[in-house]
Parts: sequence; C-alpha cells; structure tokens
Amino acid sequence: MTEKLIISSHTAKAHIYNIYQKTGVHSRQELMDLVEDTDVADAGSMVREILEDWR
Repeated sequence: MTEKLIISSHTAKAHIYNIYQKTGVHSRQELMDLVEDTDVADAGSMVREILEDWR
C-alpha cells in the first residue's frame, strides 16, 4: 500500500490509526465487519466526514 500511495509506512500507520479512531474499531477484522455491515449510502457519508476531518 505504501508503494502505491507513495507514502512512508509511518504515514500509512497514522492514517490507519485515524480510521480506527473515527470508526470506533480496534482491529482490521472489526473494520472489515463494519464495512460489510454498513449500508452503501451510509458509507458514503461516513467517508465524507472522515475526509473532511483530514483537511
């Protein structure tokens, strides 16, 4: 992932940590479960909120 995005592993870990914090999960499995259980319309608004906070 770091090579495709041209970012350091530290930056990738920071982004992953922020995603966990904003979604309230503590592991990759919890995040995957959340994604699978989330309605597509709800996911769009969740992603927009996360991206707005990163700006």
